[in-house]
Amino acid sequence: MKINNTMRTLWISVLQKHTFYRNRVSPARLGMSLFVLIAVLVGCGQPEPRLDVTEESAAVGQPVEEQRPLGHVVEFDGYTLRANVIGTGELDESMARRYGIEQAADLAMLNLVILDTRSEQQPATVWGEVTVQHQSLIGHVSTVEMRPVEADGYVSFVGTLDTSSERIFQFEVQVIPAGSDKPLQMNFEVRLD
Repeated sequence: MKINNTMRTLWISVLQKHTFYRNRVSPARLGMSLFVLIAVLVGCGQPEPRLDVTEESAAVGQPVEEQRPLGHVVEFDGYTLRANVIGTGELDESMARRYGIEQAADLAMLNLVILDTRSEQQPATVWGEVTVQHQSLIGHVSTVEMRPVEADGYVSFVGTLDTSSERIFQFEVQVIPAGSDKPLQMNFEVRLD
């Protein structure tokens, strides 16, 4: 506290010699201005938080960290399905390589994760049979070829879609998790920009 008072006294004595200070700046305004300046300067050296798309998959048999959910989430008794669609041009190059995805302006990637929530521990991803179809606005139905991708003990299912003539996709996802015979169904719509 003594240093703060000494610095304040020093600043006031220096500024009192100038007519600008005597005519326009009160000690309260000066103190507030210095406080704001110091607060801004302290924050300048901090890195900005970064959201990384590569952290959106989860590990086989490993706990899943609490993080923001993928775009579409449906919970079932014992399982959760999470899915999102992203333009492949927006993917990080290392992620595109890891997933074997071509980066193009007219191509989107569907990413799906199956989480086993039956245990007392945090949910973990599991393998399963995945079937995905999407329907266009005019009723044309197409199958999205999905394939499992395992990286660093994490598994997700990815597929690509041609977005050159469509921007709105209605998805029907059917999953049978490994070790289960109960099919899970998820329906959602995506509008791409």
